[in-house]
Amino acid sequence: MKKLLVATLMLTILPLVNIHAFSELEKLLIAEATTPELKKIAKDYFLRKAQDQKELAEKYKAMSNLNRGGKSTSEDSERKKYKQLADHVSLESAKYKEQADKF
Repeated sequence: MKKLLVATLMLTILPLVNIHAFSELEKLLIAEATTPELKKIAKDYFLRKAQDQKELAEKYKAMSNLNRGGKSTSEDSERKKYKQLADHVSLESAKYKEQADKF
């Protein structure tokens, strides 16, 4: 019964969550970039966004290597958290770079 309730809840909530890297505004920018000038603007935007995400990933990687002092388990969980954030942001950076290359 619990599993059925959890599955039903997940199926109703999951479609509401935006799991894509691009926001609605960015999707609109992609759709409306029809002229060469607009394509150049869109490409510049996505390249800047990719660079920002790459810098953020580097910061998270640096934070995952910091020694804050404290208990080993909390230290490991912090490292794991920042490493996961770095990996996620790196993937987003790659998606933005890929989109910029399409223009």
